[in-house]
Amino acid sequence: MDQALEEIKKAQQLDPLSLAINKDFAVILLYARDYDKAMEQCRKALDIEPHNGAMTTYIAQIYELTHRFPEAVGELEKAHAAALDDSEISYALGQAYALIGKKDEALKIAKDLDQPAKKSVFLPKEAAYLYVLLGEKDRAIAILQRELRIIICRWQK
Repeated sequence: MDQALEEIKKAQQLDPLSLAINKDFAVILLYARDYDKAMEQCRKALDIEPHNGAMTTYIAQIYELTHRFPEAVGELEKAHAAALDDSEISYALGQAYALIGKKDEALKIAKDLDQPAKKSVFLPKEAAYLYVLLGEKDRAIAILQRELRIIICRWQK
């Protein structure tokens, strides 16, 4: 971790306005459990690109890890309203809702993520994960079994 931090600091000195470097710096700090500095770095990355969904989800994750669930939900709700078609934000919001007990809201997002016609960077496994968080394991298993059948059919062709 120390070496990773040392290298990313050098990279940031070489290109302080690089979104990728600033994002990676935030992630390294997050993994190092230096949440205050990770939050600061996330904010710097958002200064470079204000509507970056990934950075918003990192901020929400920091709030969740520090047990500040209302702040996590608030961040994600703002981001979700600005980018309704961003499945990464939708998934993170569904997870946050599940963690604070907003089951109906989390279920709505899980159903939305599991729509086969929806173009998504996520696979239905995220919907399955939300169902597990909500105690609906049978639904989660059904989704994973369906996806496994689809994969097997593709391989058999």
